Amino acid sequence: MESAPSLSRPQEPRLRAVFVQPSGYPPSLGLLAPADSDQKSSIFDYLTNKSNKQDSSRESKMDVCSDKPKGRAAADSVTICHENTYQLSPKNTFQSSHAQKVAQVVVNRWIHKDTRYDKVWAKTTAKGVAGEIEIQMKQLEYDRYKFVVQVFIGQKNRQGVKCCSRFLSSADTDSFSEYRFENETLWCVVLVFALYFE
Repeated sequence: MESAPSLSRPQEPRLRAVFVQPSGYPPSLGLLAPADSDQKSSIFDYLTNKSNKQDSSRESKMDVCSDKPKGRAAADSVTICHENTYQLSPKNTFQSSHAQKVAQVVVNRWIHKDTRYDKVWAKTTAKGVAGEIEIQMKQLEYDRYKFVVQVFIGQKNRQGVKCCSRFLSSADTDSFSEYRFENETLWCVVLVFALYFE
C-alpha cells in the first residue's frame, strides 16, 4: 500500500526580528536585524547588558571616589581620590595667642586712638573687622578648623556693658580667643571661636 503524499509544507528557515541598538541613540530608536546578529534581542537584554557593564566598571574602579568627566575633558583631567584618614585629632591645635595677635593687628588698622564713635560707622566697621579677621585666620596652618568671629563696638557714655557668649565645644580641640580695644569714646571686643571639624 502506498503512503499518501504528505500535505505538510517543507520547513523553511525562519527569520525573526531582533532589536539592534545603535550606539549613542536612546533605546526607542532600535532597528531590525537578522537573527544571527550579535546585538541584543530585546530591550530587556539591552538594559541588562547596560547594568552589567556599569557593575563591572564599578568593580574595577572601586578606589576612585569622584566622577570622571567624559569625552575630550577626560584626557585632560586628573582624578583625585580622597581616602579616609582616620584622623580624630588636629595636627596643629588652636593657639589663642595667634588669634589675639591677628585681632590686634586688624583692629589697630581699622580703629585708631582718636577715632570718634558713630553708630553707622560702628556697624560697617564691625562687619569689616570680623570679615578680615576670619580671612586671616583661615590662612594660618589650622587644618580642619572652622572659625566664628564676633565683633562688638559700643559707645562709652558712662554706662556698664556686659558681653557674653556661649558655645558647645570639645575641651581637647576647640577654643576661643578674646581681644579688647578702648579709646576715649568707644570700646571694641573681638571674640574668635575655633571649632575642630572631624
